[in-house]
Amino acid sequence: MGLMDLGGVPRLGMRPDRRPRRVHPSASRLDFESARRAAIEAGWWGETLPLAEVLGVLVYPVVEQTGARQRLEAGPGPVGVMESLELWELIESDALGSAPPSPVRIVGFVASDLHWRGAINQLGAVEGLGAGLVVRGHRATRLQRLEADAAELWLLEGALTTAPTLTVRGRRGPVPTSRRVVATRLMEEGLFAHALACGALGR
Repeated sequence: MGLMDLGGVPRLGMRPDRRPRRVHPSASRLDFESARRAAIEAGWWGETLPLAEVLGVLVYPVVEQTGARQRLEAGPGPVGVMESLELWELIESDALGSAPPSPVRIVGFVASDLHWRGAINQLGAVEGLGAGLVVRGHRATRLQRLEADAAELWLLEGALTTAPTLTVRGRRGPVPTSRRVVATRLMEEGLFAHALACGALGR
């Protein structure tokens, strides 16, 4: 799957042109197929992408294609220049004209760490961008369910069994206190590039 085959994952942050992060196989305790199935079990609409470092944490992004097809047909490709993205966001919000559409909408992120605290911390770092889904191999404790519910996270238990169960339904989208900023568009453009690199678009 693109960068993953090279032993690295894309790094999506505020600094452009960062090299892929080299990841030891043990760094992600949840594999891609398990993350994809978990997103389906949660009823998330969209495409699960391979592991990526988003704002410093390793997660599996889930995105819905919005303007990706139009961008592929008419351009431009993924853009990581903040000045351009700031102008595009201004044009869209003020209805002054037309700007290239946002290629994807961020549905949410599946935590890659099967350790409870690690997963919670990962999803906390990206809560301003989308929903969060914690995957447990076996049953979660009552306190863990309460914590997931309080944080408005989704919780899937029994991922290592034949009958995984969605025990907590979280929020749709980012935390209510978040607002769309230029950095949001920057992450969407980065995920657009990630989806292209791993061949997730056009399916």
